[in-house]
Amino acid sequence: MWQKIVASIAIAVLTAGAAFPGDGDPTGAANRLKEAWNLKKTSFKQEAEVKKDILLKTVECYRSLLTDFPEAKAECSEACFRMGEIYRSLKMSDEAAQEFNRSIAFLPAQEFAARALKEIGHIHRRAKEYDKAIIFYKRVLHECKEQREQCADTYTWIGKVHLKRKEIEKARGQFIGFVEAFPEFPDDGVRNIDLAVGTLIDEGQKDEAAALLNKWRQHFESLLGKDKRLDKKIEKALERMKSPERLKE
Repeated sequence: MWQKIVASIAIAVLTAGAAFPGDGDPTGAANRLKEAWNLKKTSFKQEAEVKKDILLKTVECYRSLLTDFPEAKAECSEACFRMGEIYRSLKMSDEAAQEFNRSIAFLPAQEFAARALKEIGHIHRRAKEYDKAIIFYKRVLHECKEQREQCADTYTWIGKVHLKRKEIEKARGQFIGFVEAFPEFPDDGVRNIDLAVGTLIDEGQKDEAAALLNKWRQHFESLLGKDKRLDKKIEKALERMKSPERLKE
């Protein structure tokens, strides 16, 4: 009972400022995002019923931003994305997809649009609607080309969906293709090569797998010594590869 009382007080305090328009304050939209985030934090470690109530109140706070600051496109896009995240966590997939789509509409081609497209792809992937998942993943690559980090992650997910569909050669080609497509993320390149090598091991082609692993290990090792920040990432990714141990089995 005391948890509900504390949560109710927190909700009342944190949403008090969200009940009124911003009166033209240019920082109002950003502050509303902070208010919503602070409210969401009060849901951490709460019981399921209390947590859900706080999260739905958080959605209301985010939604008020759209009404009070409709010209703040970037903040509106983020607010819709955050609402989608909350609905997804509550397993309300239809509502999540709706908010992710609204995020895209507010500010196409930007960070939250890319993340929203990817999340819609994830919703379809979890539902085993693989064709639809790939459509949305590819939209990230085609519509949000400047969001390189999001594109890189999405590129790998396309390969993973091919694996789910038993399209092994397509998956392997996707993973290997990552290295050329996203040279600025060599540590992720290592992880993609690890996945590619794993497909050969799964097929019992250990000699081919070892050859592919050695080829790309030499490539990534040749990149060391050029950028200390990247060196640590590459070395850690190489250490964490699963395929070398699998080849010993």
